[in-house]
Amino acid sequence: MISLRGVAVHNLKNIDIDLPKGKLIVFCGRSGSGKSSLALDTLYAEGQRQYIETFSPAIRRFLEKVEKPKAESLEGIPPAIAVGAFSRPSGSLTVGEATELRHYLASLFVQVGHVFCPECSRPITSDTPQTVWQQLRDAIQEGTKLQIVFTPPLEETSGKFADIWKEQGFLRGCFADAGRTEYDRRLISFRLDEPIPAKLYQPGLFIVADRLIFNPNNEERLIESLETAFDYGEGKCSVLLDNGVFHFSRTLSCGYCDVHVPRLTPKLLYTDWSDHIHFFNDVRSPTLSGLYRLTISELIQFFDSL
Repeated sequence: MISLRGVAVHNLKNIDIDLPKGKLIVFCGRSGSGKSSLALDTLYAEGQRQYIETFSPAIRRFLEKVEKPKAESLEGIPPAIAVGAFSRPSGSLTVGEATELRHYLASLFVQVGHVFCPECSRPITSDTPQTVWQQLRDAIQEGTKLQIVFTPPLEETSGKFADIWKEQGFLRGCFADAGRTEYDRRLISFRLDEPIPAKLYQPGLFIVADRLIFNPNNEERLIESLETAFDYGEGKCSVLLDNGVFHFSRTLSCGYCDVHVPRLTPKLLYTDWSDHIHFFNDVRSPTLSGLYRLTISELIQFFDSL
């Protein structure tokens, strides 16, 4: 049973009522008798409030706070949804919009969703020097030679370019030979105090923030060099090895496809980006907008197939 005692919401005057669960219940009465106050402002509101209280604080901060209805006690109310009479000039409401479940699903996607490149399906994360250090520590062995680099904007002439970066305290640059595969690139190094060969002065050129041999005990130097590369590289940097390259970004972008994506927010799921939000980490899987267009029977069939 749902047990309500001393309900004093709006024009309800301290009423007591018990309602059986699992039954169709109809509230009847003339205008102003308290039907909506009991059904929506008490039962629905308290069901929503208790349900939201089960969420983590990280999720609750995205949701509108629901005040506790004025009553002595409200017991046995399960999580609730409300479907009201809506007027919409253009188009029709979906079930998710009419019940407001879409808002909660949006918050769920934001909290548990992961970002993948829409071109190559690689995971995209927002990196920091600390997270880069952790990834390198787990991925490469002690004694591995590496270069921490960033991509600078090219100037009108290679001489002007060299002067600008020498003034910033950088001594070396390198060029990743684009004629080879991503994991077998030939790195051509050069000094900024010497003329830069014309064939190197093109996209693919890096400024070297640091060259070192990886040592797990040398965390402070590596993090400091990564911070420098991130700052001068406008939030992006790369780590070059003899047999490969790692790309990192403070923003959500894929260093392999040069694709930038916005951060996940509930508002994002109501924009055209819903065409790029997939149910699985595969660009060929159904998109969120595609799921919105399915009928209820098609949705049931889709979820049964998972």
